Amino acid sequence: MRPSKAGVVAVMNNMLNVDRNFPTWLTMSWAWQQSMDDPDKVRAAVASNLRRLRKKRGLTQKSLAKLSQASLISVEEIESASALPDISLIWELARALDVPCEAILGSSRND
Repeated sequence: MRPSKAGVVAVMNNMLNVDRNFPTWLTMSWAWQQSMDDPDKVRAAVASNLRRLRKKRGLTQKSLAKLSQASLISVEEIESASALPDISLIWELARALDVPCEAILGSSRND
């Protein structure tokens, strides 16, 4: 049984209060994935959005990886919907593509 969204947030807040040295982005990434109703659907939307935005700008996966300071394997895994990016990587990808984070995270659109 998966924890409720409120439960995940409470756990995240408790962890941050207990250990201020714990990397916040790691906790947020864990909480983000745990709070998803359908992680497969989220991975598919992120994959579709990232691929569409990358192609719209005429970038290869390799060039996007370099611009976002990510590994090529990470970009390939995200675009194939086999992995979700860490929250910090979403920001880097959005910056490299010159779009808001919501463009990557939102439901897949044809814009």
